[in-house]
Amino acid sequence: VITDTDAPSYGHQPSKKVLEKAAKRKKDKYLEACRERRRDFIPMAYSVDGLAGKEARAAEKRLASLLASKWDRPYSEMACFVKTRMSLSIVRSISMLLRGSRSSAWKRRAPDDGVAARASVTSQRW
Repeated sequence: VITDTDAPSYGHQPSKKVLEKAAKRKKDKYLEACRERRRDFIPMAYSVDGLAGKEARAAEKRLASLLASKWDRPYSEMACFVKTRMSLSIVRSISMLLRGSRSSAWKRRAPDDGVAARASVTSQRW
């Protein structure tokens, strides 16, 4: 859930409370269905400014810990990796909300003439 904590509809509520309420709404909606399937559910609530909710922060820490042990890397490196990836996901989501989704006909393609490949090789020489 990505929430605009500065929206007029939230009045003067603290951002932390707004995120907690958003996470609770999401949990109320999906938790029972997940339990029926014997699955865990953690609502990932973020503000448009990138502020993470309590459960989202805990999930990020848990994921960083699991990745650190799996990839045999320092926890601090994996925590930075997870936070960076989540931040990029939030920015991408907000951009899509503002811009609208792209048509399904648009596909990312590599250039046919190899200009991008030559440019990447040239930049690696620096």
